[in-house]
Amino acid sequence: MKILHVNNNFHFLGGTEQYLYSICHELNQLGYRNIVIHGSHNDIAYNNTAEKNYHIPFLDDFNTCLKTELKRQVKSILDNEDPDIVYLHNIHNPYIVEVLTELKPVVKYVHDHESYCPKGIRIVNDSLCTNSLSLRCAINAFRGNGYRCMGRRSQPLEVLKKIRQMLMNRRAHRNVKKFVVASNHMKKNLLMQGYQDNRIAVIPYFTVIPDDITEVSQQNNILFVGRISPEKGLDIFIESLELLEADFRFIIVGDGSPDYVDMLHNKVREKKLEEKVEFSGWVDNRHISEYHAKSAFLVVPSIWPEPFGIVGIEAMAHSRPAISFNVGGIPEWLEHEKTGFLIERMDIKDFARKMNLLLRNKSLRHELGQNAYKRVSTIFNKTNHIQKLIHVFNEVLNKGK
Repeated sequence: MKILHVNNNFHFLGGTEQYLYSICHELNQLGYRNIVIHGSHNDIAYNNTAEKNYHIPFLDDFNTCLKTELKRQVKSILDNEDPDIVYLHNIHNPYIVEVLTELKPVVKYVHDHESYCPKGIRIVNDSLCTNSLSLRCAINAFRGNGYRCMGRRSQPLEVLKKIRQMLMNRRAHRNVKKFVVASNHMKKNLLMQGYQDNRIAVIPYFTVIPDDITEVSQQNNILFVGRISPEKGLDIFIESLELLEADFRFIIVGDGSPDYVDMLHNKVREKKLEEKVEFSGWVDNRHISEYHAKSAFLVVPSIWPEPFGIVGIEAMAHSRPAISFNVGGIPEWLEHEKTGFLIERMDIKDFARKMNLLLRNKSLRHELGQNAYKRVSTIFNKTNHIQKLIHVFNEVLNKGK
């Protein structure tokens, strides 16, 4: 089977790009042929994961002036390569989706909320958003206080253009044969947008699982891994650190908006936590395991509805429990009091209580960590994921015959 993957980025950036790298690598190992179309520069580490990769500048730019040329380039690649199926990832340009679905059967992995939420984080006025995509989103963009949909600096025409693009993109996706999501939470979101139940397959992410259970760390290091942005909740989480009674060190792995990172640094200084908090910056995903090895547990203080939270199963693979706000798809991998703790959104006091418990009780950390390793090994392994994915591909191809 020859598979054409399409994603805007083709370098180590976030969860989607990590997944693209991993799935290409694993499919390649099984003898499947992988071709990639992308819209940004590629990381040299990706070169061996695909038979060929094609760079099309401005691939995801919603610009009518580029429409004809972009569609011509994509059609040319499809004609030359003649893939059996297209595996579509983070592309939100309706013109690209149109040409792909016209010429080939397409399966789309919906990695995040970007295709039906203008801001992409499903938060409005500091609360979780439950609206489906519509022109109402334009009203929410400017109404109320707090964390409004599009931010305080957005212009009305920009918002309307964005929503128009998203509505066009939703129409273009009507011809996608099958949607894949990582969690039942994401499936509910797609159903809310009007997609049929029988067109959605839930296939959770997978991670590399070491052969042996990692020993319990003797260090009281609390670990955060991910994008540093407001919806990840670090500014709220730092408040909980003041409530810790046990000794600790908090390590932040990731980068993000300079303004927000500066604000976090200032907050740490204000609370006199400079000796307790370490900003490690961006770390290549291939080296994250080193941080897990020296951590006591992972924290996921996200205040937005995480589509899944792949950092969680990565920690589980290293026998590390997690503490997280109970949002989005997180409870589908984090079992409360079995592999970690789920906390009511924004309850920093309970978050601190659970951190104190794990910092003081190494035997509990070991028990939860072992449970986490067993769970990730059983459910979130590559074999399960690839078998389900190939089943979807074959189902789509057989229906087309």
